[in-house]
Amino acid sequence: MALQQGHATSKNHSLQVACVQFINAIITTPDDLDFRLHLRNEVLRAGLDDALGNIPEQPGEDLAVQLEVFEYHREEDVIELQGRFNDIRFELDDPLDLFNLLLHILQDTKSYPHFLSILQHMIMVRDEELIRPQYFLLFEEFISQVVLYHGGIDPDFGLRKFDIDVDAFIEQAVDKTTVLECQAKVDKITKRMEEIDSAARDRERELEGKVKELETKNATIEKQITEERAKPRMEVTSASAANAAANIKFGSTPP
Repeated sequence: MALQQGHATSKNHSLQVACVQFINAIITTPDDLDFRLHLRNEVLRAGLDDALGNIPEQPGEDLAVQLEVFEYHREEDVIELQGRFNDIRFELDDPLDLFNLLLHILQDTKSYPHFLSILQHMIMVRDEELIRPQYFLLFEEFISQVVLYHGGIDPDFGLRKFDIDVDAFIEQAVDKTTVLECQAKVDKITKRMEEIDSAARDRERELEGKVKELETKNATIEKQITEERAKPRMEVTSASAANAAANIKFGSTPP
């Protein structure tokens, strides 16, 4: 979403303030609580949540005010929502809290078998990296359109017909799947190239070690050869010196 990207990537303080201010205006405008919650969740999921996590501890007075407005309305809407459930405390971004709440509400009611059936069908979704997200995106699209049907007014279930538009979503999901497939192939190739590069570097280091080892051995051998060559000369020199000393002792001169 452009607003979140503008807020997250811009170093312009005024633009960040304007983005959060505009988001606050969009979210707080509807009178219907369900729709406000829906909008806020969509905005957070689209990237605002990550952007808020990157804000410095002292963001500046104007931005701090807009962030306080955002948090205030979020807390107020959660409190209002909790009022529907006899003020049971729960976190909207905690899936375990939400599951336990639904279980508590639906258990021992006529809705429970359908709730259980939904869960059972969800675990049947194929465990494939590229397929599973598309299923759950489709589930989300259906549920949000049914729950938010005509501004929160319950539809006539007797008609057994809902006007649900998923064509644009399917188109987007197909395009996204293609992108994800290409990205998966690129990631696989990149990983393989990194493995090959790492193996080549390891082999290079191994060869360098062997070369150094051979150089050390070669230097040792050359030193030994030099020492061996020097030994006869030292022996001849020692013998000559001994003979000269003997001749001097007995008063003879060397020939």
